Amino acid sequence: MARIKKNNKDVFQSYILTVAKYDFSTYEKRILYRLVEMAQKDVPQPLRDNMRKVEPSNCGVNITMPVADILKDETDKNYTKAIAAFKGLVEKTIEYSDKETWLCTSIIEHPEIEKGSGIAKFHIYKPVWECILDFSKGYRKYELATAMSFKSVYSMRMYELMSGQTAPLYQSFEELKERFKLKGKYKIVSMFIERCLEPARKELDESSPYSFTYEAAKVKSRGRNGEKIVGFTFYPRFNMKNRDEELYKKELNAKIGNITGRFGMLDKNVSDYLLYNLNVPKESINSNKEVFLQAQNVFPDLVSVLAEIGPKMREKGKPIGYLINTLKGKIADAMSKKK
Repeated sequence: MARIKKNNKDVFQSYILTVAKYDFSTYEKRILYRLVEMAQKDVPQPLRDNMRKVEPSNCGVNITMPVADILKDETDKNYTKAIAAFKGLVEKTIEYSDKETWLCTSIIEHPEIEKGSGIAKFHIYKPVWECILDFSKGYRKYELATAMSFKSVYSMRMYELMSGQTAPLYQSFEELKERFKLKGKYKIVSMFIERCLEPARKELDESSPYSFTYEAAKVKSRGRNGEKIVGFTFYPRFNMKNRDEELYKKELNAKIGNITGRFGMLDKNVSDYLLYNLNVPKESINSNKEVFLQAQNVFPDLVSVLAEIGPKMREKGKPIGYLINTLKGKIADAMSKKK
């Protein structure tokens, strides 16, 4: 039977952040998860209450949040755990690399904790905030409360990687070590499996809706066994019993009662992206439903198309008009190429 988790929600995380290279503790990861949560709306005003704020600055954003947001049903006497996590993020970097770009950036600066109120304030650098909001390379959708609950940082990383994954996913051994900042460690692959992969798999099996099995990829070698492991193929597993029951019902209701038109039903991921990432009001989606539904019919991955339009859309005086006109143009181009 599916579970109901307290204060849970589905959040979207950019794929760039998902595959970035960094070595964080579980508490540092929880700070990052809270930033992902706060970035869902990307608004320069208080979020829900005065305890949580996102305020723009010249070179990033200023964040206000309760220290309790990074704790897991635990106390933090004298703020020891929180102070260690914030200091750790000041000293660490996030690194990302693909065929076109290499980026290495500091994460936060000037953390401050008001001990009486338990409120933390800090500044997050612009490249990091933009990375959280950049869906041009795709995204991962996952349950926030589940991500926050893991004991192992490797469980957190594998949960992000496998959430929503439907096809087998190959990762080289060196690629995984780089991503987890383990380069130079675990020269014996069996130790990596024992200390990183297996604990992550077991924890995901126990409490996550998304888990995995894996198969080692081997090549011939001059070693004692005549072969060595060079990577892993991960096979996604969906565990319905671990899916949040209320979130699952919302997802189903959204699909059942979603915007419809002569081109069919608007996909939940598309409507969520329009609503929560591009901040398109529901009324505007309804009034332009045929454009979105036709686009969905033309483009296999409409979210990626919307992600390309998003940055320029935010610069326009009439962003929704720009979005609709640009989308119409892309539809016309795609249709003409099919003829």
